[in-house]
Amino acid sequence: MKAAGFSLLECLIGLALSLFIVCATLEFLASGQRQFLRLKDAEEAAQGALAALDKMSVDVLRAGEGLAAPAGLGVLEPVSETANGLLLVRARSRSG
Repeated sequence: MKAAGFSLLECLIGLALSLFIVCATLEFLASGQRQFLRLKDAEEAAQGALAALDKMSVDVLRAGEGLAAPAGLGVLEPVSETANGLLLVRARSRSG
C-alpha cells in the first residue's frame, strides 16, 4: 500500500518552481517601481522648468515697471551697456 502525500523529489520540484515564480514576480515589481520613479522625476523636472519659465515671463512683463516718470525726466537711464552686457534698471512701484 502506498503512503498518502508527496515524495521528497516532488516537494523539491514544487519548492523550486514556487521560488522561481516569486523571484520573477519580485523582479517585475522592482522594474515597475524603477520605471515609475524615473517617470516621476522627469515629470517633476518638467513642472519645475514650466514654473521657472512662468516666473521669468512675469518678470520680463514687469521689467521697467515704475520707471516711466524718472526716465522721462532724464533722472536715470533705464538701459545702459556695460562690459558684461546690458544693465536694466528697475524701481519698485509704490502699489506693489
